[in-house]
Amino acid sequence: PEGIAIDHMSRNMYWTDSILDRIEVSRLDGSQRRVLFDNDLINPRPIVADPANGYLYWADWNRDGPKIERSSMDGSDRTALVQDGLGLPNALTFDPQSRQLCWADA
Repeated sequence: PEGIAIDHMSRNMYWTDSILDRIEVSRLDGSQRRVLFDNDLINPRPIVADPANGYLYWADWNRDGPKIERSSMDGSDRTALVQDGLGLPNALTFDPQSRQLCWADA
């Protein structure tokens, strides 16, 4: 995995796989593993969870069209948040107090 995010409230673990170009989820004990997304991903890297608001954020290092996306933690409501003016978003963090998503470009 390239990135790992923990939802401490539901005890789920999410990760990005840049070899298989997908995002997966399982329980913290490894059970109930499933693929959340395996389409429209070129090189998914960082991932962060916002369990209080029920969102998952990740970045895709697609050199021809890098983007930062969000979905509900069950994989529904996937949407691109940032597509313009990105380099290669290499790190993400979410501040729950200000509800701001921050990233660093490589």
